[in-house]
Amino acid sequence: MDHGRTSAPPAAGPHGRRLRAGIALALGAHLATILVAWPLALFYPKEAVDGGFGEHPAPLDVYLPALISGQAVLATVALGCGIAGAVRRERGTGLGVLTGWAAGLLLCPGAAYFVGLTLVRIY
Repeated sequence: MDHGRTSAPPAAGPHGRRLRAGIALALGAHLATILVAWPLALFYPKEAVDGGFGEHPAPLDVYLPALISGQAVLATVALGCGIAGAVRRERGTGLGVLTGWAAGLLLCPGAAYFVGLTLVRIY
């Protein structure tokens, strides 16, 4: 009889640590795509851009394609590594990368929108 006591939760094994590491890796990669595109847009000369997005300032003409290209590369790499890791015996890391990539898809647009607003306000 346990008299209402509950046992402590099991300690996270290597599978749990690898899962969390994969999630952190994928979320960090989403953040990196934003942090790489932002300086590109800031330091790109305004005169070199033809204003292809209409009324938007020139930095958005550089920021949006750089961000979308970075996210496309990230999707390819994350899906490839995540599926390969899940198929092999490294399921924690593979599933973590897939989970983090999917979570980043939900969080990244908000952060990217905020960065785009700062670019508009700077110029």
